[in-house]
Amino acid sequence: MVSPAPPLARAWRPVALRLLVVAGAIALGLALQQVVTARLAAIQELSQTDVIAARRELAFVFRVAAVALVGGIGGLGVAIAHSCRRARAEGRFPPSGTLAFGRARNVVTGPESVAKLYVGLWKHGSVPTRVLERTINGIPALDVELPTHDPRNAARSLMWLELDEHDAIRAINIVLAPAKLAAVPWPATDAA
Repeated sequence: MVSPAPPLARAWRPVALRLLVVAGAIALGLALQQVVTARLAAIQELSQTDVIAARRELAFVFRVAAVALVGGIGGLGVAIAHSCRRARAEGRFPPSGTLAFGRARNVVTGPESVAKLYVGLWKHGSVPTRVLERTINGIPALDVELPTHDPRNAARSLMWLELDEHDAIRAINIVLAPAKLAAVPWPATDAA
């Protein structure tokens, strides 16, 4: 069963939202630049007649800029801490919901969908010469032998999914390190 393609109206909405946020940030930056330029020009004129008042005005501009910078960084830190606390409570990262940095768009649930994910991941890589089903720490896994045309590529890989109580993927684990894979027995070609 093939899932239908998302309607075009929903496909462009996230891109349009991101472009709108970027355009808003650019517009706000340009507007603030004009305000600061006008304020600094007024301070320059004031410095011709009253140096102390000009210094006081300049110090005020510096205070406002410092509070905005430190407040923005502090707010970002609070948002990240909140996101991490939710991630720990959910047992996965990134967590779901608002302020979830880099959250996944599509959740894969159900045995059939998870099997399709496995097949799709392998379709986009090298065609495996051999695939064995394993159990690693009580979790079903795939042990895959790949053709090596380049010495930088791994000859074997071990992949398994961790699912939550709703069969949604919590983590995809792939081991490519030959030293770690040496501990996993691999039968001879004639035994497979």
